Amino acid sequence: MGQSCPECGGHPVVEEKEITFLQAASQFRSEASAKPAPASPRKPARRRKRKKGGLMLFVVGWFVFLVLLVGLVSFLRQNEGSGSGSGGSVTEAAEDQRALNEAWQKCSEQVADFLKETMPERRVKAVHDPTETLRRMVRYGGVSLRIDDEEERKWKRFQPIDIDGQRAYEGVMEFADGRRAEFVFLPEADGEFGIDWPNLVRYSEHPWSLFLSGSAPPTGEFRLLARRRAGSSGQVGDVTSIVLFAPDPWDPERLGPRSPEVEVAPGSRTARMLEAAFRLREDESGAFGSKLQQEDPRSMVRIRAKLRRHDPGGEGESARFEIDEILGCHWISVEDPGVDVPDE
Repeated sequence: MGQSCPECGGHPVVEEKEITFLQAASQFRSEASAKPAPASPRKPARRRKRKKGGLMLFVVGWFVFLVLLVGLVSFLRQNEGSGSGSGGSVTEAAEDQRALNEAWQKCSEQVADFLKETMPERRVKAVHDPTETLRRMVRYGGVSLRIDDEEERKWKRFQPIDIDGQRAYEGVMEFADGRRAEFVFLPEADGEFGIDWPNLVRYSEHPWSLFLSGSAPPTGEFRLLARRRAGSSGQVGDVTSIVLFAPDPWDPERLGPRSPEVEVAPGSRTARMLEAAFRLREDESGAFGSKLQQEDPRSMVRIRAKLRRHDPGGEGESARFEIDEILGCHWISVEDPGVDVPDE
């Protein structure tokens, strides 16, 4: 009996060689179905690199964000601190302005009370150091400032100054007739302020003209303006040779009599104080930060000094003048010289 069909088991209907072919085909299909499925193709290297680059950008982005966040927090903290400091400065400025306004009101009242009186015994109520000032008022030979209480006047300048760590005030008042008066208000023990009368009238111990002429005692204390002597070329020299002028209390541009040349020893304390005073003047400043010297002629400085006159010993000789001591590079009635000049 012939071989059965390899596909259906039935009787063969084909020749034996065809059966062999069919068996080979069947075996091939079995082996093909038993083989594993081919692996999917690998992704290209460019896509893997793109993933790595994106991750790096992500990390860098977060790092930059954190840095900016830390910087922002630090900036806000600093800004908060500076804001509180600025607020403190604003508060201090407001307090200073309030104190200045109160002082201006009180000092204006002091000036009004002073000007409406004529007798020294009544005027002394508004001045600093009334006991000593009254004695000087009685001896004073200058022209007293007398202004009607109704006369128009205004402050040209009013500002605080610091003297020995204490607050004082200074101001320039202009009057309807063109006169100007310089007021300095010094602190009193009761917290009020008194007018510095010697500064107001440019008080000197003797009339300057009499001292120069030899009709006054040979020594005295004076409030003067000092100028360096001009050389033959017109240039200003050093402080070893100066000339002195008496100031006008009511008109800074007017000057009193001029002294002969006064010689100053080079390197002496007097010379060093004069040099310091001229440096302040060139910087448009004054002792204690005062601005009152801006009313003076530009080439001059203020001094309060003890002077000595050497009368001529014979006919044809002239009197010679000497500065015994400079008490201050200002006219204010305080002991502080107003400039820092160390002792040698």
